[in-house]
Amino acid sequence: MNLKELKKLYAQQVNIMGLFREVSGSTQNTTDAILISYDLQSGSYVKAFAEPEHRRKHDLYAAEIAAVIEPLGAASLLEAGVGEATTLCSALAKMKVRPAAIAGFDISWSRISCARKFARGFGFDDANFFTGDLFHIPITDGTFDVVYTAHAIEPNHGREREILAELCRVARRWVVLFEPSFELGNAATRQRIEEHGYCRGLPGVARELGCEIVEHRLLANVMRENNQTAVLLIRKPEPAGPAPREVFACPICRAALELVRGHYFCDECSRVFPVIDGIPCLLAGNGILASKFRDA
Repeated sequence: MNLKELKKLYAQQVNIMGLFREVSGSTQNTTDAILISYDLQSGSYVKAFAEPEHRRKHDLYAAEIAAVIEPLGAASLLEAGVGEATTLCSALAKMKVRPAAIAGFDISWSRISCARKFARGFGFDDANFFTGDLFHIPITDGTFDVVYTAHAIEPNHGREREILAELCRVARRWVVLFEPSFELGNAATRQRIEEHGYCRGLPGVARELGCEIVEHRLLANVMRENNQTAVLLIRKPEPAGPAPREVFACPICRAALELVRGHYFCDECSRVFPVIDGIPCLLAGNGILASKFRDA
């Protein structure tokens, strides 16, 4: 099935991830299914944000997220799986003291393009947006004081451990997960999690990784009563030394990336990661082998 056909099906309100699961006979969502589904959805979150009832619920939800993150005193904040930045911007707008450095990445370039425009509308012109993969986050170790997700781990059941390990790697002090909860959610939430192949067991995975869980509870305000959000607050050991100066890392080998003639170059594996319309494209598949790029 090609993308043109998938576009038509999406316009007919077909659940694209569900279609991929049906065709493959799997209960899990592949990375390709997630990428295509989210890219086709691009713009829908910003559109929904303009609807008064949705905005009212979203403001309450974002206020709870802000109330968890602000007391952590982060100088730098990264939202992993930022989507169109509706949650990031809403939460930041509700903080009296905001992090000096703000960033977000998503697997879909189209969503990041929407996110950048939306953030500028909120006055967050300095926010740094780029494409990236939750399994190969293109960030150096221990860069951001707080790394959080808001329903980004959601469609990745079966790979929770890989994702949480990566989030902990790039976080300096805190990892905060706002994700659907099979453990704390109501019957409708558990049914939806099973039906859509959503994540589960995150507290257990965190403990397996040796993480310290500070808090685990349901949020009072959620966007869907059948997809309840729980906060899982994870504290890392106090870091030694300053945060890394280089932020971007190669998603393939994790070496620091260098900006060369407007694009990001990895000296270790000789790949160039393009910057398209000002957006760094840092998925592993975006890397172009070009050993002579620096000398060209």
